[in-house]
Amino acid sequence: MRKIKRLVVVMIVAAAFISSAAYAASDTAANSIEKKKAPIVDAGNKICPVMGEKVSGKDFYEYNGKRYGLCCPMCPATFAGDPEKYSAIADKEVAGK
Repeated sequence: MRKIKRLVVVMIVAAAFISSAAYAASDTAANSIEKKKAPIVDAGNKICPVMGEKVSGKDFYEYNGKRYGLCCPMCPATFAGDPEKYSAIADKEVAGK
């Protein structure tokens, strides 16, 4: 009976050690992935590529590492529908074309 109790205690301690080591490894892996992400940069557009109005400063859409300014809370959904189109419009505005 004592051998069984010892075995159970050893198994519990081993399980706790293994689970904490696995958690630490997964946490480290998650942190390294987050560090490898490129920072989001502001696209610099002053005109909303969706509506053509002045950027509000409160509404944005992130695409391909850039944060595009929009004029209202309804524009992100439209931008998401065709992000290549709207990002190209904003990029042309920033380039002065």
